Amino acid sequence: MVRLRFLYQKRRRAVFISHVELPPIFARAARRAGMTPRYTEGFSPKPKLSLGPALPVGVVGLAEPVEIWLESWSREAMGRMSDELPSGLMITDYNEVDGAALNKRCRLAEYLLAPFSAEAMAAMRRLFQAEGVPWKGCSAWQERGGAFRMLVNDPQRSVSSLVKALGERGVIAGWEDLAILRMAVGEDGGDHVCPLVITRNDRYGIE
Repeated sequence: MVRLRFLYQKRRRAVFISHVELPPIFARAARRAGMTPRYTEGFSPKPKLSLGPALPVGVVGLAEPVEIWLESWSREAMGRMSDELPSGLMITDYNEVDGAALNKRCRLAEYLLAPFSAEAMAAMRRLFQAEGVPWKGCSAWQERGGAFRMLVNDPQRSVSSLVKALGERGVIAGWEDLAILRMAVGEDGGDHVCPLVITRNDRYGIE
């Protein structure tokens, strides 16, 4: 048996797939790719699979971590597994792992917030400069290229609370005024997120 960790992207229409729907989707794709997932014991066995922190429906994720227990695997099978996923879900990197559970490794997240209007951008800039980001756990933020990048040391905390706080301050009306991307989830590297899989890009985070 092997414990495989992989990163996937959740984009386009796939952002409307809820967190609880993902385990059977990944297990089914693994089976169709020719791999055999392990299942939990008991009266209602489920694929032995662990997801990273939940993304709210509608939020894009570019490097979301998953761990799945398999009888065996191969690079060719992982390529086929990615092809078996619904449009908008794509596996980017993977490797075998051991040690601490996934939820203990997800200590920091990087987000990108892009307001859809110049007025919202200016209002967010004024708010962040005056009060800081109105979101518990945000440890750093930067304005870059018409958007805001921020590090959050509580990846389990939903960005819904940030959208609510911005709405209460009159900065935005709601979700429709803001595009949100989670760029990476991983271990705390101080000023950046350390990815949980050895990736083609050796660093995510605020430069």
